[in-house]
Amino acid sequence: MIGRKQLVLKCYLCTPGKPGGFSPAYREVLPEFERTSGITVSTASGASQGTGPDTIGAMLRRGEPADVVIMNRSGLAELVAQGKIAAGTDLDLAETLIGIEKGNC
Repeated sequence: MIGRKQLVLKCYLCTPGKPGGFSPAYREVLPEFERTSGITVSTASGASQGTGPDTIGAMLRRGEPADVVIMNRSGLAELVAQGKIAAGTDLDLAETLIGIEKGNC
């Protein structure tokens, strides 16, 4: 980009490729964001919760850098409590609603 500083944003994204997850929407808007902002985004994926080495929490605990983390509220709250995510910086991007058909409960 001419006249703009090239920045790289490191983003951790949960539930890669799972139906209903945030990944498809993220991947759809990413090219337009990069084109209009001049910011290149490097994306890594991992589970929001769990004890495995490839969870978002495990990556942050071992010191891997992140500028943005997109994950479920429970996993995020755990990382805020551990001091891995700055308190007060969270924002809900989506809400999942569920219902049960009448007569089936």
